[in-house]
Amino acid sequence: MSKKVLIVEDDKLSRKLAEDLLQQQGYQTLSAKNGEEGVSLAKEHVPDLIIMDIKLPEISGPEALTIIKANKKLKHIPVIAATPFAMKGDEEKFLGQGFDAYIAKPYQFREFLNLIDKILKTEQKKKKVLGPFRFKLTHTQNF
Repeated sequence: MSKKVLIVEDDKLSRKLAEDLLQQQGYQTLSAKNGEEGVSLAKEHVPDLIIMDIKLPEISGPEALTIIKANKKLKHIPVIAATPFAMKGDEEKFLGQGFDAYIAKPYQFREFLNLIDKILKTEQKKKKVLGPFRFKLTHTQNF
């Protein structure tokens, strides 16, 4: 089963480029042109990864991220910040806001695909290590 990637990008050309690159690599894509639509699609489809533009109409990327990370069903999804305004210190700023990674636009194809692949493989490893285990704490001790 192919991984689902949600692209939240208001620029039509950038959105189409990301879709095409990911689909050529076998990923299933969903797209949103603003923050509200991105949050709605995330809730409806629960993607494996979200690529989020920072400056979006309706609600910004960081505002959409806050909503996504506050949702129990979505908080595990890695979210990549994407922006054309790459400045020194941006990566630290975006990671500090809760994004899982950062990429500058325009996308460098190899760097873009390597980042997506790395994040999704890391998430897959986490799932394998943790497995489908569920446990319930039924007794606590005071130490």
